[in-house]
Amino acid sequence: MKKFIIISLSIMLFSFSADKNEECNPYYLSEEGKTTELTSYNKKDKVTGKTTRKVLSKKAISGGLEIEIEANIFDKKDEKISGGTFNVTCKDGKLTVDMTNMVDLSQIQQFEGMDIDIQSESLDFPTNPTVGQELKGGKTTLTASNMGMKLFSQTIIIDKRKVEAIESKTCPAGTYECVKISYETRMQIGPKAFVYKSIDWIAKDIGTV
Repeated sequence: MKKFIIISLSIMLFSFSADKNEECNPYYLSEEGKTTELTSYNKKDKVTGKTTRKVLSKKAISGGLEIEIEANIFDKKDEKISGGTFNVTCKDGKLTVDMTNMVDLSQIQQFEGMDIDIQSESLDFPTNPTVGQELKGGKTTLTASNMGMKLFSQTIIIDKRKVEAIESKTCPAGTYECVKISYETRMQIGPKAFVYKSIDWIAKDIGTV
C-alpha cells in the first residue's frame, strides 16, 4: 500500500481558476467542516486503504485566502496509520502548498530527543491548466541528528509534473470533469532510492477523485 509520504501529494493536489482580486476558487473541498474520503485500490481492484480530508478553517488574507486541512491515512483494516494538518494558500492568483507537510509525522516521533531539520520547497499550480503544460516540481528533506552526528536522512522529490488531459472521470461517488496530472515521486532514504509514477484526477470543489 502507498505510504503517507506518497499519498500526500494526492491530499495536496489542487488547481484553480481565480482573478487576483477575487476569492480563489480551488479544485478542492474548501467549505469549512466538510469532509471527503479517498479510497485506494491495488491492481486487482481490492481496497488498500483510505485518506480522509476535512476543512478545519478558511480565512481571508491579503490578496486571497488560506485553508487549513486535516488529513488522516488509514490501512485496509481501517486502522489509522498517520495524520496531520497543513495549510494551502491562494494569493494573488497563485495556489501554493508547502511540501513540509509531506513528511510522515510518525517518522518525526521516532526521533524524539534528536535534532530534526526539515528543508522544503513549495509546489504551485496553474491558474488555467492546459493540456501538455509542464508544472514545476519540488523537494523536501528530513534530517535527524544527535550531538552533531547525522543518523537519518530522507529526501522526497516531486518531478515531471504534467497536465495530461482535461476529461471526465467516473468513480463510486459519481462522474466529474477533471484535470489529469501525472508526476514522478523519488524517495531517497540513505543510500536507497525508490521511484513511483502516479496520476491524479482533480475535480473542481472536490480535489482528487
